Amino acid sequence: MLSNTLTEIDLHKLNRESARRLVIKSVKKSHSRKISCIKFITEKDNHNRNSNGERGVLHRAFPSWVLGTEIEHLVQDYESYNGYYLVYVNLDYLMRVLVDSNDWS
Repeated sequence: MLSNTLTEIDLHKLNRESARRLVIKSVKKSHSRKISCIKFITEKDNHNRNSNGERGVLHRAFPSWVLGTEIEHLVQDYESYNGYYLVYVNLDYLMRVLVDSNDWS
């Protein structure tokens, strides 16, 4: 169930560090705007595969960015596709923190 429409962000022309920072910023912003799914484009038309058929740098590095401690609590899940990732934002995170922090006794 999507709360808002899918957001799409093209990373494929960025260097690794710029792409990483944009992923972190985008996940945080999507969480605050209650956007539950983000499409991050890491490659265009399979042109970023090397001569051995391996994926490009951004596509390979992407999982470590969404599993990093800065945003891992905001990422419910992610899926890898041909040239892009779908990231599902954990919109329940803030509510769970608020509920857990209340003293119910």
